[in-house]
Amino acid sequence: MSLSRGQFERIEQEEFTPIPKRILNRILDGKTNEEIRKDETVWYDMDVYEYDSLEQIDREIKQLEVGEEESDNQLKKLKKFRPNVKDLVRFRESSFSQSKSLLSKHLRGICDKFRVESTRNTEYDLRTVMEYFVEYKQDKISAAAAARFELLGRIPYPEGSIPIYSLYYQDRDEPNNSLEKCLSKIENAGKEAILIRIKGPHLMGKTSFKNRLLNNKLVMNNQARVVDIDLAEHFSIFQKERYEIYEWFCGELCQQLGLNAEEIFKEWKQGIKSASDCTSFVEKYILSEVSQPIFLSFDNFHKIFEYSNFSEFASLLRNWHDNQAKNSEDKDRWRNLVLILTYSTSEYPRFNINESPLFNLGEGWNLGDFSDREIKELSDKHQLGWGVEEVEKLMSLV
Repeated sequence: MSLSRGQFERIEQEEFTPIPKRILNRILDGKTNEEIRKDETVWYDMDVYEYDSLEQIDREIKQLEVGEEESDNQLKKLKKFRPNVKDLVRFRESSFSQSKSLLSKHLRGICDKFRVESTRNTEYDLRTVMEYFVEYKQDKISAAAAARFELLGRIPYPEGSIPIYSLYYQDRDEPNNSLEKCLSKIENAGKEAILIRIKGPHLMGKTSFKNRLLNNKLVMNNQARVVDIDLAEHFSIFQKERYEIYEWFCGELCQQLGLNAEEIFKEWKQGIKSASDCTSFVEKYILSEVSQPIFLSFDNFHKIFEYSNFSEFASLLRNWHDNQAKNSEDKDRWRNLVLILTYSTSEYPRFNINESPLFNLGEGWNLGDFSDREIKELSDKHQLGWGVEEVEKLMSLV
């Protein structure tokens, strides 16, 4: 370890201001970044976050202003709190979106305090901070935090999507399929029409790849928003009537972007009965309200291939990418909508994919079989001790 016990204890006990200290404590408790980001008690003192509105503190101030002299200290205290309450109300109304960039800044600051050199992967650097606690103050790190940062002395079984911060994620050798190239592409969000298709057989890392795309530089710096829809959970909606699909979809957009769907639908009045209604709704209430790029992701897109409404919904997305974002008068606004589709090619034999409106559109990332080198790297990460012979034997089985 590059820090001695004395250096570590001095930093941990003396060098943190309240907000970074609260963030560090919650990391040690095993809280996720999302949980920390939405926790008002991280960002505001208890005296502030107990207020629900500005009106509440204004009433108390008004009552004290007509009261006796002995209330002067309390009055001064409330007036001092009022700007913070105003800030908190805005924080709540923005669905905590402003805290994303703040959290990123504080996480980097925590790593810097413990003299962890940046690898440009803050979660990886935080793992080094956690290793200091394992070494010097193991009683402070919870089992949940130890599991999150893979400090339990056991290697996780490779199943499901790989957490963003995990050391066990395996990027692809093929330059055209690399995560880095795709991240570079989507950094042009807002400047050009972008549609990304992530495809490959079952269990080839598509969702893990997609999750890393959504954790891009723009999002981490609070310069873009994310709507992530997993159709493995919502595929049944496509069995319903067309208008129900569009209303669900527009409601999902509003909810994930922190917009008041109930108020918006009241103002809209008419139903969303067609693709053109859906386009008008998105333009008026989503793209006009959210000035930042929006990464709209559909995971498990293959789950809706078999439904009769799929072709029309796919045509809607094609229109947004191919016409609205390229040729319409409002193309600059529509270019803020980045479409990311993740789907399994294992479903291809069941459907005539060539007839789909989407699958020759945008740019495709094909996550196929792992190469020899990728398998060797993956086996090294899992400490299997494999050589060329074992890798070749596995390759011969698939």
